[in-house]
Amino acid sequence: LSTAREGLAYSNAWVTPWEAFTSESWECFSEINPFALAFDERNAVFKAYPGLLERSLAAKLPRVKIVPTIVNDVFASNGKDVQTLKSVPVLTYWLADPGNLARHVEDLVAAARPYDGLEIDYEKVPDSLWENYTVLLAKLGQRLRSEGKTLAVDVEPNALYRKRGMIAAKYWPRLAQSCDKIKIMGYYERGDFSDRVGPGTSAEWIEETLRRALAILPPEKVSMAFSLAATDWEVPLPSVQFQRRVKRLHYKQARQMLSRPGVQPLWDEIFGSPFFRYEKDGRRHEVWYEDERSLGRKVEAARKAGVGVSLWYLGAVRPDLKKLGFCGK
Repeated sequence: LSTAREGLAYSNAWVTPWEAFTSESWECFSEINPFALAFDERNAVFKAYPGLLERSLAAKLPRVKIVPTIVNDVFASNGKDVQTLKSVPVLTYWLADPGNLARHVEDLVAAARPYDGLEIDYEKVPDSLWENYTVLLAKLGQRLRSEGKTLAVDVEPNALYRKRGMIAAKYWPRLAQSCDKIKIMGYYERGDFSDRVGPGTSAEWIEETLRRALAILPPEKVSMAFSLAATDWEVPLPSVQFQRRVKRLHYKQARQMLSRPGVQPLWDEIFGSPFFRYEKDGRRHEVWYEDERSLGRKVEAARKAGVGVSLWYLGAVRPDLKKLGFCGK
């Protein structure tokens, strides 16, 4: 397996612009991924969060790579406000035309040059663009390797489930040939589309997702990404989807709510997950969150399968990485 230091299996963590981070425990990871690159209104690659990139480079540790993430979010002309999240038109612009695709490869190589590599987080890729998407990653991977840099790609797990997994089966093995790491976004199993309250992602679903992924991918190329987010459900859950009120909370937010007077942590044996209850404006809520116990089972499943582990994301408030096995015994 790829390692950041001898004896340490692959792992990575993202850092974001919306929560402060420290470089404490960065030595526990193979790489750190600043979530900092996106697109402007002209569809050009740009540094959406240059300060995050600068702080990440300044905090860099020996043998821990800094590999920024580019996401297909489009920013407004002021360069500060997000205009479109997970834009399909920007993907169509760069992928549908061979000339644009070739130019995009050059733009991405240039964006990666100050760092140890690049991570591509293009989400909601239409089925019709997957062929060109794999061509882009093949060309990009070849160029980055020639410059001594790495390429990672984030993939959405629904490709393993919808249409009998045909998109994943057809294209993911080709990604494994082009990329150093395929990071499966192991979230979210549940949300406002679900008919049952519970954790955003269960250990059983992680294990099933890994089973499907490893039927088509070599384990050394895979890393399973776990979200540290909590899920705040307004209960009882209405039967009609548009009436449901479900909100994602950052890890730090859930921890702050746990410290409120009267809030008691509870444990669900069936899901293997912690949760707590509270009331606001006369309405009842359940918050299902992650702790070392619930995360530990998921991390153990990934390690047992021989794949890497990724954490979305590492803020100043974080779980005990040593308990989770990231920093040795």
